[in-house]
Amino acid sequence: MTPTTALAPELIVLVPCVATNKFFDAIIRRGIERSCMRKTTRYRVIRDTMRDCLIREPERLLGAYFGHARSFLVLWDHHGSGATTPEVGEDTVRQRLRKDVPEDNLLAVAIDPELEAILVAVYPRCREWLVHKSQKAGPTDDAILRKTCSILRADHPGNSLPDSIEDAQQRTPKELFKATAILTVGRYSEALVEELAATLSISQFKSMPTFRRVTDWLQAQFPPPLASSS
Repeated sequence: MTPTTALAPELIVLVPCVATNKFFDAIIRRGIERSCMRKTTRYRVIRDTMRDCLIREPERLLGAYFGHARSFLVLWDHHGSGATTPEVGEDTVRQRLRKDVPEDNLLAVAIDPELEAILVAVYPRCREWLVHKSQKAGPTDDAILRKTCSILRADHPGNSLPDSIEDAQQRTPKELFKATAILTVGRYSEALVEELAATLSISQFKSMPTFRRVTDWLQAQFPPPLASSS
């Protein structure tokens, strides 16, 4: 449905899944509430329910907003996207949208390898938060690594297994986060991802360059008004 012009969102964020939706919706809300972005920013996060056209046909989902929204942010997991590299995927999206969206108002970001890499970029803090939420003793590194490998064997048989927590942070962040969540609060859920996005330090998340690209772009697109001089 084409939005009405009067109340049309200025920013459209296209994501592939519920977890990414909840994570970046929480991050944008924080940016607006804390005046890192303009307080009146109108935005909408939309999800590709087919999860297969963000790279191939982003215009199919975004077309209804061309001419109404000003800025477009497209985010997806590089792992499983079909692109040979994150850069190739990002360039593909830019080429698909260049006729309809000015280059300065578009950001296409492949999260390498996947969303959970942003969370495990601050893994010690994330783990501490999960342990505190569980209100019980935290699992050992060995227990978390064993659970991570168990999840990998079940979900991706044949994949090489990490040999340390640090290795899992780099190569299998989703499975590491799932394992830590299961061994602390009992399960992985998109709601946990949303809570972490709403709670942990954004400045810490910025230790991951991909995340910093997104937040820097959002602030440039919707800057807060300069503080009035006294």
